[in-house]
Amino acid sequence: MLHRLIYCFIVPGLFLLLCACQDYDFKLNDTVLYSPTLFRDFNIPDPALNECVKQTIKEASVTQAQQLTVLDCSDVGIENLDGLAVFTGLKAIRLSGNEVRNLAELNRMASLEVLQLDNNRIVDSTPLQTLPMLRQLDLSGNSGLQCPKPESLDQLANVILPEHCG
Repeated sequence: MLHRLIYCFIVPGLFLLLCACQDYDFKLNDTVLYSPTLFRDFNIPDPALNECVKQTIKEASVTQAQQLTVLDCSDVGIENLDGLAVFTGLKAIRLSGNEVRNLAELNRMASLEVLQLDNNRIVDSTPLQTLPMLRQLDLSGNSGLQCPKPESLDQLANVILPEHCG
């Protein structure tokens, strides 16, 4: 009778507990019995961006792409954003002080609300016009930026453009 209780209630209960606590390490006497698997199913060719994403995933214990919601990769020499769109849950990205030029990868990030791209090498901000949730945008310090038309920025609550866009 006791064996049936264990198999019917305790084992399934432990399984549910492990599933509900996927972001925690389980330890017994300082020995890790279970540790969640961090998300690694991405391909980011830019070495600086790749390293920053890996570090952020580790610090935030991200196990699924959509769990990554904030990314701060400022002043690390990023040139290329390819591969970043896999993180569909990103709401805020800070890429200040890099060498980013092309924003095409960002136009698929529908959840993006805050985007800081100050002091990069951005020329064209057109890909950002398709982001429905974007509310804050900083493009200051991009001296080569082709100034966007004012009506293309109507949905934004806060926009900072380079000085030449007046």
